Amino acid sequence: MPSSAIDAIVDFLRREPASSSEIASFCGCDRSTVTRHLKRLEKQLVTTGRARSTRYYLRKGTGAELPLYRVTEAGQAELFGTMVAVMPRGYIVNTHHHAEFCYYDDLPWWMQDLRPQGFLGRNLAKALFRREIVDTEDITYWKDQDIFNALLHAKGDTPGNLLIGTLSYQEWLQHEPIARSEGDFVMLAEHAMSGEVVGSSAGGEQPKFCAFVDGKHRLVKFTEPVINANSQRWADLLVAEHLALNTLANDGIPATCSKIVRREQRTFLSCARFDRIGEIGRKGLVSLRMVEMQFVGKPAEWPVIAMHLQQDRHITAEEADTISVIWCFGRLIANTDMHTGNLSFFYSAEGGLTLAPVYDMLPMAFAPLRSGAMASHHNLTINAIAQGKHWRQAYILAERFWDDLANHVEISPDFRRVAESMRLELKTIKRLVDRMA
Repeated sequence: MPSSAIDAIVDFLRREPASSSEIASFCGCDRSTVTRHLKRLEKQLVTTGRARSTRYYLRKGTGAELPLYRVTEAGQAELFGTMVAVMPRGYIVNTHHHAEFCYYDDLPWWMQDLRPQGFLGRNLAKALFRREIVDTEDITYWKDQDIFNALLHAKGDTPGNLLIGTLSYQEWLQHEPIARSEGDFVMLAEHAMSGEVVGSSAGGEQPKFCAFVDGKHRLVKFTEPVINANSQRWADLLVAEHLALNTLANDGIPATCSKIVRREQRTFLSCARFDRIGEIGRKGLVSLRMVEMQFVGKPAEWPVIAMHLQQDRHITAEEADTISVIWCFGRLIANTDMHTGNLSFFYSAEGGLTLAPVYDMLPMAFAPLRSGAMASHHNLTINAIAQGKHWRQAYILAERFWDDLANHVEISPDFRRVAESMRLELKTIKRLVDRMA
């Protein structure tokens, strides 16, 4: 037992938060004595709840409260809350729209997508490790503190509109976008491949960088120089992604505006960032993965998650239908990588969720494997979790996609044969799609 009652209280709260009665029981003190001690520890504690539900948390480390900012669509920063790390783990968050302090055992769900991830996240991790901000350059092995430290040093260019802490806010405030042109793409690609952080920590494994081009923020995927079958296939897939996004957009489904650029044997897919408005404006963004974890609680395919979200009135019936059509379309164009990180919503605490434009929609079944092997055909299957009307709408779009891809002048002969094969494959399931309820 520590030498004093105050030491005992600190030792107890280091292991878990507690009420005053729980602290009194642990220390063998009456509640009035505990209240006096807690008053002396006030600067080290965070208090939540009221009356009998009051709980005391011990601040972690220096225990400083971090300001939470968000950037409006007009480019104006707003202080909307505070956040403090507590022992033994977790955070206490107080936002202006919420009257109570909220405890989260991890980052709040609406903040989780800020974690560095994918190709750009790994580049950022290496840079932070060199500056001794994180303990390892491998984000797979990052602990909570590494993730937290990374957010504090994010330079204000994470996805969405959140800025965590004063440093990130100051970086954003002083940052002026560097105007680039498509002529800079090769240089930016080379910098990205060398491990330099070029833009935000947007997810995804495809090599990419962020740039401010022609007055718009863009996320640019790119290939290695097309000198072998592997790099040629990736170039074909970027063209396929561009066509898939256009196919959806032309049918009135929100999809990222994209453009194919070719420079020095590289193919670039330049996509407008839908979380950026003009030069300095932003929109809040959360992935379907985080929405599903918060509001559904169990993994499922997109249409099932959408149904639950619509039933609980988090999204509209029209949005649920659209999500189901998007998922069916992805299945029919051989997109085998439709995980819940590949669909997002615009989000604000006051306004809720609104479906964001589609991105990362391409026939991933034909992506090169690590071994270098590449598929030349994919068997399409139908899943009854989506309604027949959604499959039929998606079928028309998929038919248009495979036709456009097969006739596109910029794809390789090998990939043209893939597209022609998939046109025939699609026809084999039409009767089944037509019969669905």
